[in-house]
Amino acid sequence: MTDETKSAWVERVLQVPPRGSSGGTPLAIWRDAKDGLDQQIRALQSAFADIDHPLAQAIADRGLSGLSDRIQVGLQAALFDYQAADAAGRAAAGKKVQDATAKLRAFLASDPALPLLEKNPMGLPVDIRATLGQAADRIDAATAG
Repeated sequence: MTDETKSAWVERVLQVPPRGSSGGTPLAIWRDAKDGLDQQIRALQSAFADIDHPLAQAIADRGLSGLSDRIQVGLQAALFDYQAADAAGRAAAGKKVQDATAKLRAFLASDPALPLLEKNPMGLPVDIRATLGQAADRIDAATAG
């Protein structure tokens, strides 16, 4: 079976669009934003690996999830539930997604490490707040009532 055939099956049966294509579903929007951001974070992880500082080590060891205290995990779980919900459960699942995006926004607005990472001394391009904030906006719009 070719990769194209496999991808077509995943898209048709699981209703998950291919990577790099948000497809408009909330889960795909999140995945695309996270995938792009993960590339930036990996570059930071490499750069911070040899720096003897607790924040640098947390990023080197665990990436953004080392800072976000499972916020991302909660959002992703809510997105999976939303995608799996039938018509009757869609509104309740959407509310859980929007609660999770609110927690993400609070983290983006309040965590003091994020501006420092975005203006890192290595000059690496990092757009955590803009990338995840825009994804949260799109997810909220897609899951609204």
